[in-house]
Amino acid sequence: SIPENAFVACFCGRIGREKGIDKLIELWSEQMTDLENAYLLVIGNGPEREELEQLARQSGAGEHIIFTGAVAHDDIPPYYACCDVYATASLSEMYSISMLEAQASGLPVVQRLDPDNADQIQVGVNGFLFETNEQFGEIMHKLYNMTEDEQKALSESVRDSVKERSSDGIA
Repeated sequence: SIPENAFVACFCGRIGREKGIDKLIELWSEQMTDLENAYLLVIGNGPEREELEQLARQSGAGEHIIFTGAVAHDDIPPYYACCDVYATASLSEMYSISMLEAQASGLPVVQRLDPDNADQIQVGVNGFLFETNEQFGEIMHKLYNMTEDEQKALSESVRDSVKERSSDGIA
């Protein structure tokens, strides 16, 4: 039910308390409801799913926050392909495999700042960092308003940054 030309942010992973999905719902409902064509896609399943779906409904942005349920790992690439950005608000699950996969798909990451892991994101190169709800909103609105050429250039930059983080690049 997501329109083809929609702006879509996603999170992918186990739906657990430590993932900060409750914070993403708060951020989305507070900062993104002025954009009718913006959606948050939560890909995965876990023990907190039902509670978080209820929180999304109560937030007033429920129709723009979509929970997919479990998706087989081999079936995830098309989900990333329909998204514009990967978002995470976790402060304990940093630089996850799903985040790297999203970046390999060209998605910039919008990540809540964890000073101990701040070097994972090169601002403007492979993503953006936020500390406040307002900063999250500013970043997302900036991404939402990018031209197609700007989006393509950022996506290419994100993919290039992942190559640097390969096993060969790290070695």
